[in-house]
Amino acid sequence: MTPTAARTAKRVCVIGSGPTGLTAIKQLKDEGHDVVCYDRGKAVGGIWSQENAGEQGQWMAVYDSLVLTVSMRLMSFSDYMVEPGRVYYTHRQYRRYLEAYAERFGLYAHIQHDAEVQHVERNEDGSWTVRAIVEGEERSDRFDAIALCTGPFQSPNKDVRGLEHFTGEVVHTQEYRSPERFRGKRVLVVGLAESGADVLREISEVAESCTLGIQSYTYLLPRLFDGKWSTDHATTRADHWEMYVRSTGHAFPMLSVFGDTKRERRLFAAAARVLGTAAALEHKAKALLRKEEPEPELNRMGEPFYPLKLDIGCEFSEDNVNAIMEWNRRSHHFNSSYAKRKILCKNVSFIPNLVNGKIQLNDSGIASMKGQDVHFNNGEWGQYDAIVLCTGFKLENGQLGADTAVPGGNVRNLYKHMINPRHEGTLAHLGYIRPLSGGNPVVAEMQARYFAQICSGKVALPDDVHRRIEEEKGWETRFTCYSPKANNATPSQAFYMDALAREIGCVMTAKELLKNPKLLVRHWFYPLNQACYRLVGPHATPEAMEEFESDSAEGPVAGPETILKLIKLSLMPPGMHPENLGAPKPPKGSTSYGTTHFPPKPRTAPLTRVDSAPNRVAERPMGTVTSLRP
Repeated sequence: MTPTAARTAKRVCVIGSGPTGLTAIKQLKDEGHDVVCYDRGKAVGGIWSQENAGEQGQWMAVYDSLVLTVSMRLMSFSDYMVEPGRVYYTHRQYRRYLEAYAERFGLYAHIQHDAEVQHVERNEDGSWTVRAIVEGEERSDRFDAIALCTGPFQSPNKDVRGLEHFTGEVVHTQEYRSPERFRGKRVLVVGLAESGADVLREISEVAESCTLGIQSYTYLLPRLFDGKWSTDHATTRADHWEMYVRSTGHAFPMLSVFGDTKRERRLFAAAARVLGTAAALEHKAKALLRKEEPEPELNRMGEPFYPLKLDIGCEFSEDNVNAIMEWNRRSHHFNSSYAKRKILCKNVSFIPNLVNGKIQLNDSGIASMKGQDVHFNNGEWGQYDAIVLCTGFKLENGQLGADTAVPGGNVRNLYKHMINPRHEGTLAHLGYIRPLSGGNPVVAEMQARYFAQICSGKVALPDDVHRRIEEEKGWETRFTCYSPKANNATPSQAFYMDALAREIGCVMTAKELLKNPKLLVRHWFYPLNQACYRLVGPHATPEAMEEFESDSAEGPVAGPETILKLIKLSLMPPGMHPENLGAPKPPKGSTSYGTTHFPPKPRTAPLTRVDSAPNRVAERPMGTVTSLRP
């Protein structure tokens, strides 16, 4: 569709000044729009600022010990990248990054704090009315467009069977700051995600007893590979294509850098094989001449480099690797996890306490509760002083008015998880998307760039927008089938951003890359670097090329051996692939897969009581260090 909206500055209201809201202000400003941001908190950063939790802790905020599960390299915005080196920031460091971002681009002048939006409504003329309580006074204002950036962490999910009959303490992770309130108590932790893994680990260190109750297994991914390399170092387009397209034989519905027609894709694939092989061999040759660098004192999480670790406090040992392996087998119901179909948890810091017995595991689900007794579906039961809910959040659907509602409560019913065609691109739900392997802020940035271009009249929704919504919804649903409730998830942030960038015109096309072999190899085989979206098109920067070329393809997750392996696999028929790409490899000769730490499958047992005795660390010999395969 040819854009028909007048290319004039619009008055846009951004609701929320977390990472998504900040980048929305920046991208709208770049397009010359008049931006007003309402934020109910006291500081920028959203959940990254504990000041914004409210006087009674009623709103979500980070807990004291939080460390990012995605390296800062992939958590940076493309217009404000941190220095090369994929390290993990603490929440305090990340908040300082957000504050520096707001300061550098003059965003504070557009933000009104202590401003809680009450209602948003679209008027007959297509404009929007926003009613808010600003510093205690009611205010009503009109805007041409709305960027809803309040995020998914608003309404805690407390739908747990029988919870209303439990008489002990109930705490949702929204309220959690530190484990001290659980010291010496019998605690049941329900559910597990990335933050939940930290909460579980911390509570299990101080509680009298700690039980983890789940009904299904997330897919675990350590923050570090081989104790050295960040997990997101392995986020490459070649790897995502291999997992979700080539190996499945399933049509891919989005635009990307590899071309639109069969002919373009075949040419791109052939060039990638030849150029990738040459690049990998050159890299290996240079490595032979390169002096070996001394090991650093600290790893990428800021912990001592030795002994090697997989995660915070999780040593790279046989027992820990085996437990991760078994957990991941269960996440895909003992089927292949080569193409991930499950939400990923990039945090295995709790695994040592599962191995040593500080954490007891029940995966059968809760049957009922009464008083302080909790009965599980497998016949076990236990008495608990407290229940901690790591059960996530519900989508606030239409809380600000019917015009802001998401059809069916499913953001996949919006174009690119963000735009309801009914409002003709004047309302965007930004940040309501979760890539399986993380890096949400830069994805929200690309959404904001797209929305800003729509507001400018430079981009318009496609004529076949409803067909595209259904096609992309079907593809995403297929590859998240083991996490059916996670309808905000998308398998590949690289392909998702490529699709938006293609519409904006801010990523190189297959034709352009075929003319530039060096950039083709970097786009396809090297770790995802969001600076690629600043090389061409609107708001490209001269510094982007240097930034884009600063990442290296090294180590076991993105080095020459991996490039050659992906090239070899690309020549195979779809059905031929390893069983579990990205899963920990069990130690040589091991057959247990760590099953001693897990309930048997299937399990039928008489009514028995869960042992709630004080934690005791079992002494286990250290096994042979093994390798995690990319």
